Amino acid sequence: TTGTNVGSGQIDWLKTNQCYAIVLTNNVFFSDVVCTNVPDTNSFQYLQLDLIQDATGGRTVTFTNSIFAGINGTFAITSTSNSWDSLTLLNSRQTNGNVAVIPVNNLKR
Repeated sequence: TTGTNVGSGQIDWLKTNQCYAIVLTNNVFFSDVVCTNVPDTNSFQYLQLDLIQDATGGRTVTFTNSIFAGINGTFAITSTSNSWDSLTLLNSRQTNGNVAVIPVNNLKR
């Protein structure tokens, strides 16, 4: 993605068990319209989201808390240049349309 906002409908949950990758060349914001077709609480599905800092690093990633839930309400993203964070997105088992974000930070290549 380019710019500062991830566009509407960019993460489609109908594409089962997909991996999305974003090279961070700017600060990024995930709004409540980024995800489409999020399964209801009776289903289980996950997606992988890889966030890769460019050579400059220092890019921030913000998730709206209206649908995304992080560990203790936060989303820790590594800001070191060329770092790679992998996030697992799980549909909520409690609230239809909500998404839990589980991080694996600062992976090395």
